[in-house]
Amino acid sequence: MIPAKTWMRKHSFKLFNRGAKLLSRVLPAQWRYRGLLNLCRLQAFVLRPLIPLSPYRRDVRRHIVVAWVMNSWLQPLTRSHLVFPIPIRSRGNEVVLRASKNRNGMLICSAHLPLINSILRPLVDMDCTPTAVVSGAAQENEQSPVWGLDRGIPVIEPDKNVLLRAKTILRRGGSVAALIDPGLGEAFNQNIFRLIRHIGAEVVFATAELQGNGDILVEYFAPPDPRCSNDVSVSQNLEALRARIESILVLPTTRTTDQATHVAKLDSPKAGPG
Repeated sequence: MIPAKTWMRKHSFKLFNRGAKLLSRVLPAQWRYRGLLNLCRLQAFVLRPLIPLSPYRRDVRRHIVVAWVMNSWLQPLTRSHLVFPIPIRSRGNEVVLRASKNRNGMLICSAHLPLINSILRPLVDMDCTPTAVVSGAAQENEQSPVWGLDRGIPVIEPDKNVLLRAKTILRRGGSVAALIDPGLGEAFNQNIFRLIRHIGAEVVFATAELQGNGDILVEYFAPPDPRCSNDVSVSQNLEALRARIESILVLPTTRTTDQATHVAKLDSPKAGPG
């Protein structure tokens, strides 16, 4: 028998999904985002008591659950070729522009966060569109959608040849965008940083965070060692990214394995937001 909270959470998404689709078709383009934002705030209000995990209860700014819900609507709306303005602000653009001049390529990487797909939009606006995006969500020959635009970016599937394909792009002076964890709360993969060290590419970290006024803030920042010179500096780079992500999620710096597993489940499509 399905627990009552699980049933309510699942069916709330079906109900609000219909509302999101209706709003996106009825509202003029310039009002779609605000309409969607208000709907997501209402859904987050309904969902909050149904989420037992303590870090979400620590969401004193009340933005995290709203961001998770928005993530689940913006992706399919973009795939349906609905173009509408999304208030995405970026910070640290100079870090991207500097790294993009590296003849051995640039890796823009992050980890699973709500609204993380929004890191692609400022890159397009800066004329630093990634050559490819590593994504397991896209189908074969499909492109990764850029939120708010009717366009996409070629996808590299995260199979056994992913590092070889990324290496080819970077050696040609291109850029790759990738998430370095399989899901929220899971361990970071260090293999791609060893590749960066080998070919002399540069790393740029990126995060996304929903602001109180509904804007999405994308931040780009350089790790302590952008070229990943040795294993120690790789660990320092990953710690810098982990600290920034935890500050966004308002998560405790130390969590039990059970908590991390539960967060990852909330991040899965079956759980809703993610």
